[in-house]
Amino acid sequence: MLDFPTIFLFITALANVGLAFYVYWRNPRDAVNTSFTLLVLFLTFWALSIIQFRLVDVSGAALYFMKLSYVSAIMLAASFYYFSIVFPENIRPTVWHRNVTITLAAVMSCLLLLPQFLTKGIIYYSGGKGVLLGTTDYILFATVFILFFVGGHVRLWWKFFHSRASEPKHFQLLFVAAGGTVSGVIGMYYNLFLPSPFLEDFRYIWTGPVFTFFYAVIIIYSIFRYRLFNVKAILAELLVFSLWLFILMRTLLAADTSSQFLDVGLLGITVVIGTLLIRSVDREVAQRELIEEQEHELEDVNHRQENLIHFISHEVKGYLAKSEAAFAAIDEGDYGPVSPELKKMDEMALGETRKGVDTVMDILSAGDLKKGTLALSMKPFDMSAAATRAVEAARATAVAKGLELSYTLESSTACVVNGDEAWIEKHVIKNLLDNAIIYTQSGSVRVSLSCANGAVRLSVADTGMGIEDEDKARLFTEGGRGKDSMKINAHSTGYGLFIAKEIVDAHHGTISAESEGKGKGSTFTVELPTV
Repeated sequence: MLDFPTIFLFITALANVGLAFYVYWRNPRDAVNTSFTLLVLFLTFWALSIIQFRLVDVSGAALYFMKLSYVSAIMLAASFYYFSIVFPENIRPTVWHRNVTITLAAVMSCLLLLPQFLTKGIIYYSGGKGVLLGTTDYILFATVFILFFVGGHVRLWWKFFHSRASEPKHFQLLFVAAGGTVSGVIGMYYNLFLPSPFLEDFRYIWTGPVFTFFYAVIIIYSIFRYRLFNVKAILAELLVFSLWLFILMRTLLAADTSSQFLDVGLLGITVVIGTLLIRSVDREVAQRELIEEQEHELEDVNHRQENLIHFISHEVKGYLAKSEAAFAAIDEGDYGPVSPELKKMDEMALGETRKGVDTVMDILSAGDLKKGTLALSMKPFDMSAAATRAVEAARATAVAKGLELSYTLESSTACVVNGDEAWIEKHVIKNLLDNAIIYTQSGSVRVSLSCANGAVRLSVADTGMGIEDEDKARLFTEGGRGKDSMKINAHSTGYGLFIAKEIVDAHHGTISAESEGKGKGSTFTVELPTV
């Protein structure tokens, strides 16, 4: 009787064959693929056996096909148990484990093929037929089946609960275990409990292979999609597959030839359009996954590069510190009097070494700021005092360069902020002052400080080289500097303003730069909340 359940079973069997070959040929040597292929093949035999049982009218043949369905069910459960061992990490079972599984499944299959074991005869009822089952034989069959099938799901759930949520296999195991539990409960209800000798209801035995087929689809996604279930891809594929299935069923159940002809044409069109749609979605998903993978690889490379730079910088800092100590000892006369020429050279070497130490410290500080490992000592301090010290320390350099350096305090009260005074003074105020002096060839550098409306405002304005629009976006980035900055300051690392911004951000403040363009000077402004 070619009814709806039989057609559905036939389509399921065909789809299972396609799934088996698709998975196996992707990687024939993979244990997960091989075990899954066996599982799907036994699922196919199960569906075909039930189809034949429903179609044949000869009692002996129907009984034979029902025996084959029980053999397929046992082998399906055993292959699922084997799959639960190797999935998802390709863990080969031990020899003992494999031998026991194979032996138990083989012995049970041989018993099922005996003429009077389990299946005693055919029973007919309104709308179909069933099988008279032996109670003791059924209990033995059900015990072995449950041992394999439930044991496999217990193993999968155990793996899931013992995996870390950050691991991709955690989500693979979740979907496979959850999908298997749902389909397994439904399948056992309609194919194990209802057709038992106690209920003898064989009307819904066709549902088990159908539900198990959808579970096989879930497993395929868990095998080939490490991230599992891209929502867009699976919705598109399920929609297209459902449309194909619906039109195919219409074709098989069509009342006349003309309707079948139209349905076949419609099926051909939907196959072409659906295939193009699935390929388009798969390409988009693959491109997105490739981009994400490349992003992760780039992050990993950057992380290793940062660690290498940090290590090298620490080593260089040690060498420079020793050189600085040696030059300082010579300059201070610890090794006795030196000639004026040697003293002059020593002072120059000491100055260059200290610049090298400052550069290395800037790189290390930038790395610590990026990783969030820099410890700041936060406590109230007077911003005006820090600004005064920084201006006075820079005055000699400005005067030597012929620049006018002025400092204006536009507040009658103390400008107290909560923060790390040493870092603010050295890496924010001093950095802005040093830059203003370095990049100003002639003219002035004016520093002003005001305190109002719950914020302290520091402004450093110069008449120097200015900032072009294309350089503004790079100013406060790591290693960022203007395209012409190296012409004036060959020792520029591009870390100074980056560090300044990171420190200001850590103090919940803001830092900005303004300039009317090249050669028109620039103004840097820092605002910090007051206490």
